[in-house]
Amino acid sequence: VESLYKAGDLAFFANMGVLNAPVTKDNYYSVTETQLFAHNTMQLEAQRIDPYSSDGTTGVLGRMVDVLLAKGYAAKPITVDSASLATVGVPGNGTDALFVSSRGAFEFNPGQQKRGEFDIGPFITELNEATETMHSGLFGETWSSRLQLALRENEELVDVLSASTELTQPFD
Repeated sequence: VESLYKAGDLAFFANMGVLNAPVTKDNYYSVTETQLFAHNTMQLEAQRIDPYSSDGTTGVLGRMVDVLLAKGYAAKPITVDSASLATVGVPGNGTDALFVSSRGAFEFNPGQQKRGEFDIGPFITELNEATETMHSGLFGETWSSRLQLALRENEELVDVLSASTELTQPFD
């Protein structure tokens, strides 16, 4: 850390927070829109990074993904363990965040093919592809498509994270 700082590649900021207007100690309460001394509010504002927006439902990373998708890039926000406002894009424009466990990715129903057991995967796919709006309704269709998406994303994530990666940069 010291070498980065001395090389001009690292900076420290103290008492950071969101200000949407210049303030003094006498007028900060009436001028600001954000609760300046509330940790939870500052966390949300840091995830939004949009102090002048009238819509507080999107986050900086989600809006960045929206722009990348609009420009034709393949992009998806990823969050670890829990939902984060930072990964939420404009409703209808983007994509939902991919949730990853802090313990890593685990294969769905592992070992069944290795042990010669019944493979449930094809049956889940067949069952969920068999739904029709007139028989299952919007909620059934939504649940089915979300389940299939989650299983595909899980398989891709397990494949990517299980691939061995050799680090070439020492981290001393």
